[in-house]
Amino acid sequence: MTEFADLFPGATRNVANYQGDIAAHILADTHPFGPDRHGAYYAPVSAVYDPATDQTKVTFRPIPRRQPTTRRREQQSPFGLNRRQRRLLGDTKHGKQSRRTS
Repeated sequence: MTEFADLFPGATRNVANYQGDIAAHILADTHPFGPDRHGAYYAPVSAVYDPATDQTKVTFRPIPRRQPTTRRREQQSPFGLNRRQRRLLGDTKHGKQSRRTS
């Protein structure tokens, strides 16, 4: 079986070594690892146990950050403006203007 570390022989980053055989535990854990010094989080990709050294080598991949949405506040609802937004804009259900004068 080809290991993930064999697919990228030059990749020396995003690797951690742990004492003992914890490969099954690391891969079963669903929580992201991190943050690191730069605020990045990581998910384990592979874990290989070496019985000669009694260490588990874990390779991680970075989890991309959420990108900010560019939608305007009025466009967030698929049903159009809500009652508060219509009131603030002066457009009510009955066609009357709001009494607010600001």
